Amino acid sequence: MANPKIQTRPSSAPIPVRFSEDQIAAIEETSALLGMSRQDVIRLSVSAGVKILRDLGYDGLAQLIADQAKR
Repeated sequence: MANPKIQTRPSSAPIPVRFSEDQIAAIEETSALLGMSRQDVIRLSVSAGVKILRDLGYDGLAQLIADQAKR
């Protein structure tokens, strides 16, 4: 029996995303700082962001947005 294939790259179709110039600059700066590719920085950021959003829930997110608006 053959060993199962270990996927190290995403197998789904690419999703077009647009970033602001400030976001691109932050991604590139983080990429250089950590020695990671821009794609890896984006993937890691999305994964971490989704986890945080799930942990916050709707009410926590609403409160976070309200707190940011006060600044």
